[in-house]
Parts: sequence; structure tokens; C-alpha cells
Amino acid sequence: VQRLHWVAMLGWAVVTVGLLTSPKSWMRVVGLLSGTAELVVGIPLAFVTAQQLGRFSLFALAPIACLILIVILVRPGVWERWSGSE
Repeated sequence: VQRLHWVAMLGWAVVTVGLLTSPKSWMRVVGLLSGTAELVVGIPLAFVTAQQLGRFSLFALAPIACLILIVILVRPGVWERWSGSE
């Protein structure tokens, strides 16, 4: 599971650096795929660790952030505004 978290993190890093330097259309797809991978892996991990610990698990922060970022990337016009490809 930890390796999949790292893969998702690298995908978001590519998207973030790409937005700051030279945005490409394929970066949106990479962001959506890595965010979805993090949701698939991170939500069950956060749920299980929260049950074991009996409190909020810090593993839940990554899926929450990825859910917000996926919603932002899916909304019409947001990618175009951020990437400057209007």
C-alpha cells in the first residue's frame, strides 16, 4: 500500500510542477489517475487504521486532499484557467 501512495504522490508532483512551469494537456489525466489511485488505496487504509487506533487517522489526510483536487480538476474551466490554455 505504501508504494501505491508514493506513486500517487509522484503523479501529483508532476501535475504541480507542470502547472508552475509549462502545463500540458496530459498532466490533467495524470492528476486524475493518481488522485483516483490514492482514493482507492487511501480510504480503506484510513478507515482500518482509524478503527485500530480508535481516533482520527492521519492516513485520511491524503484521500481528503485528493478528493478535493479531483473535484477541482473535473469542474469545467478550472484546468483551463490554471494552465492558461483558455
